Amino acid sequence: MPLDDSFYAPPIGTLADAQAMAIEQINAILERVRDLGVIVDDLLPSPPASPVTFATDAASASGIWDTFVALETGGLTDTWWRSVEDDWYEMQPSATDEFAGQAACCVAQYVAACNDNAKALRFAIDACATIDEVLETDLSAGWPSRTCATVPL
Repeated sequence: MPLDDSFYAPPIGTLADAQAMAIEQINAILERVRDLGVIVDDLLPSPPASPVTFATDAASASGIWDTFVALETGGLTDTWWRSVEDDWYEMQPSATDEFAGQAACCVAQYVAACNDNAKALRFAIDACATIDEVLETDLSAGWPSRTCATVPL
């Protein structure tokens, strides 16, 4: 996806203008993609009837990580986490069940991959030498899959 015309009005006057518009669009895509959530179906003991999504907005990502840390350090012995679909999943220390750690790591890895891709796209835009190069840059490239797989703890 090249620069969206909702972010610019041709003609673009300078390379710096084109780059600023592209960076604005990258930031908007980052926020939208990062907040889509991750699908944790592969982490569940049996396949669910429909996809199970854990939120990845800043508050949710921080919350699930804090929950995992509390479980691992003894602050909690078990708790429940709500999916985007409003279903509840038990979270326990990884010595009992690895789901909480897997889910927390999955959320963290997804958010990090989104941020890493935005940074890479920004570097690509900064490296453009012409307005045409900026306009031809595919800003939809490199965004991570929302599907989680088992991650090493």
